[in-house]
Amino acid sequence: LAKVDYRMMIDDIDWSWVDKQLHDRISIKELNRRLFLPERDDATIEKIRAHLLDIPEHRALIFCRSIVHAENIVDRLCADGFVAKALHSHLDRFEAARTMREFRNGHVPILVAIDMVNEGIDIPDVNLIVFLRVTHSRRIFLQQLGRGLRINDDKTSVRVLDFVSDIRRIAEGIRMNKEAENVANTVGSDQVIYQYGEVVRFEGDNSLDFFKKYLSDIAELEEGSDDAYLRFPGPLGSNGA
Repeated sequence: LAKVDYRMMIDDIDWSWVDKQLHDRISIKELNRRLFLPERDDATIEKIRAHLLDIPEHRALIFCRSIVHAENIVDRLCADGFVAKALHSHLDRFEAARTMREFRNGHVPILVAIDMVNEGIDIPDVNLIVFLRVTHSRRIFLQQLGRGLRINDDKTSVRVLDFVSDIRRIAEGIRMNKEAENVANTVGSDQVIYQYGEVVRFEGDNSLDFFKKYLSDIAELEEGSDDAYLRFPGPLGSNGA
């Protein structure tokens, strides 16, 4: 399988709210709503654009939260000179088949999808995956990630950009890094791919102390309800530390 260069964007955290208003008991849904500042599509597109330009012969698969969102992302990318199409359930089967065929043969190098390529699709050329929607189903997440894991003669790695603003996703990334670090430190390990314990690279903010200290067990709630409550010891200090 291809090596995964996984980058999670966490530069939209409202630390002022954490410092001043976070109370000791709050639901996951409310914490996500208050913790993450809404990021406009133009800021997201600018980041995606930079990575597209950085990857020669990019073949990108972008997962969006709705058809309206997908069409907007396609319009913005096309306005910037990229070739992109949306794939969703409102297309008739002939248009959907043509769009997928154009993505396979490289005539359309960017496909923006809504739950249409989770499984049963084998496109080894995919070298960039962008998550613009959250799913708390490990099965669906792995299916989507798996679209970029196949290798070919010209590809050994896949870059992943995760724009999902959800504490469970962040905590899962921290847990994966910790597990990789433990493996790397195990005496007698034959092969360590992520030798520095960085399966997930966090971009945009280095203040992970809040998550490491207070959300160490949140990964257990990965598929739990948004209405589940968390408890935090207080008071919190600067940047949640």
